[in-house]
Amino acid sequence: MNRKLLHSVLAVMLAAMLLTGCADAGGDSSDNWPHKVSEITRAESSSRKTPSEAEIVSRPDESEPPEEPEITFSYATQYYLAQKNDSTVNAAAKVLLQGMNEHSSQISLRGCELPEDEFTSLFDMLRCCEPSLGWVEHYYEIDRDSQGNAVNAYFKYRLSKPDIADALQELDLTAEQIAAKTEGLSDYDKLLTIHDYIIKHCDYDKDEDDAWCAYGCLVRGKAVCEGYSKALCLLCDKVGIPCLPVSGSSEVDGQELHMWNKAQLDGCWYNFDVTWDDPTDANGNPAAEGSSNYDFIHYEYFGVSDERIQIDHSFGESLMMKYPMAAYEDGTYFCHTGQYITSADQADDVFRRSCEAALEKGELIFQLGFSDESVYDEVYTYEFEDCHIFEVLDSLYIYDTPINTMRYEYIPDEEHLVMTFIMLPEEEYPPD
Repeated sequence: MNRKLLHSVLAVMLAAMLLTGCADAGGDSSDNWPHKVSEITRAESSSRKTPSEAEIVSRPDESEPPEEPEITFSYATQYYLAQKNDSTVNAAAKVLLQGMNEHSSQISLRGCELPEDEFTSLFDMLRCCEPSLGWVEHYYEIDRDSQGNAVNAYFKYRLSKPDIADALQELDLTAEQIAAKTEGLSDYDKLLTIHDYIIKHCDYDKDEDDAWCAYGCLVRGKAVCEGYSKALCLLCDKVGIPCLPVSGSSEVDGQELHMWNKAQLDGCWYNFDVTWDDPTDANGNPAAEGSSNYDFIHYEYFGVSDERIQIDHSFGESLMMKYPMAAYEDGTYFCHTGQYITSADQADDVFRRSCEAALEKGELIFQLGFSDESVYDEVYTYEFEDCHIFEVLDSLYIYDTPINTMRYEYIPDEEHLVMTFIMLPEEEYPPD
């Protein structure tokens, strides 16, 4: 019998994908999670019920709990489930993940029924944290019992089960190959290698079918922020670094839904936004503020505190995704490379060493971080207004690539206390 004859139907559309292609506007305000869900809820009907429907609605407590499947969760899923600390949620997560991994169109939650809002939040969390779910559609349907709990869930998939298996095998092989590049490195250098690899091998592209999953980022080389974030989680799992996806919003032209990461180094959590460190815009064009023709890897969002990330990001916690605090700034790229200035007295030395390090790598561009606004202003005045930077440039002329000691370019970013410095080859001028 057609299910529509057995149940009353309520259709609800919850919009979203994520920032500039990662998300359309919308979402469940109670969870503040940017997902795109067409939820067709089979609500309890006051009309006469068939015996099978009466069993679902009237006697849920008599059903036997399902045997918990053998499931291996990602680090992120384990972390979020531990924060929730609810045995019913844990059981439901295992049932859902196993069912979706098996490409099941219907999954029973008998014995681990969840309130509708918890089910929605759990589904969202699993799709963020588990790479195998990259091909599960955002749309789903549920049956509810008389208490409003989800007892059955219905899913659709973008690919067939064999095609998903092939894609997962390809994704795992690619991730293993990338992880092998970090062998023997410290956790910081592992994370830096992964960060730089993603940026070099992936372009921001919201038109790619797989842009919202790790496969799109690592295999197809095209993704949006959700794909970047999931790829970072997957690679961190491979190399043993705790990493979480973080949902929320960002400020570009107003508030837009966005996704980034938190990762742990030496027992402390830091924020990482690989998408915003990628120097390309939504059309794949260089997007360095103030000098759009320069293409280089950015580090403004590598290992920063909550205070720093919230300059232009806002956290969006949900019932199932509660984030650890990132309180320290010592995880930044600039701190680890010695390109962090805490006093104007350091400026000449830090500029010189940074220029030398860049030239030794065959590069002409580097970035510097500053401890606070007053230091930033002092260094700006000392190096650029008082022209001490030319003394630094004069000292670099010994390198194989002669530096134009009379010209340079820089990109200020007072908001993030970061400055990008561009050395120019001799007799060459900034691009138009």
